Amino acid sequence: MMRVLVTRPEPEASRTAEELARRGHDAVIAPLLLVDPLVVPASAAIPAGAIAALAVTSPRTAGLIAPENRTAWAHLPVFSVGDRTAAAMSGAGFRDVRSAAGDIRALGRLIVEAGLAPGTCILSLGGEERAGDLAGLVAAAGLNVVEQALYRMTPVIALPAPLIDALAATDPLAALHYSPRSAATFAQLVATAGLGAGAGHLTHLCLSEAVAGPLRGSGHAAIRVAARPDEAALLALLGH
Repeated sequence: MMRVLVTRPEPEASRTAEELARRGHDAVIAPLLLVDPLVVPASAAIPAGAIAALAVTSPRTAGLIAPENRTAWAHLPVFSVGDRTAAAMSGAGFRDVRSAAGDIRALGRLIVEAGLAPGTCILSLGGEERAGDLAGLVAAAGLNVVEQALYRMTPVIALPAPLIDALAATDPLAALHYSPRSAATFAQLVATAGLGAGAGHLTHLCLSEAVAGPLRGSGHAAIRVAARPDEAALLALLGH
């Protein structure tokens, strides 16, 4: 059994903790980013007839779509970055949901391969900050991507107490990092708190090289990157 820091936001952190428990590990939940829903002004509304498809990159997006928009868009094809996002959108009432089962590049390929007509407008719903350039990935196919932010991720201003306690211990410890921003927040807050020495026995498990970047740039050395940008591959690192 290993103690594992889960730094992702809720509710995903608790879901990951449950999976870690099934694998025999002890999860320490310490979210470093908080979800802040945004109010989309009426002036930012996009005419329903102008949208031919949706693109979604996070499961939390489904619960933040306004009820009237769920009704208006329920018939549209939905392109989801992964299976969990696809399941969330299906659960929200969308009838034609397709999963790229990968990262933003896989999502771009899925959209292009769908054969949408040039000039098609795809509404990309998600956070205020996006990983990757979906518009650029589909531009060659003549497709247009319009982004609408439904939430922003706000970094915590201090290390959560469970994380501080975990760093103070000496037993083997791993940290799961899912986004470049949460990894950067970890590195910054650890340095500010003067806890760099305590993090020396910590192994950082990162979803991708982009996630690992802020940690490498801050001098953290024990870093491993998942073979694929999905949670199954990330958690597989715990078995090696």
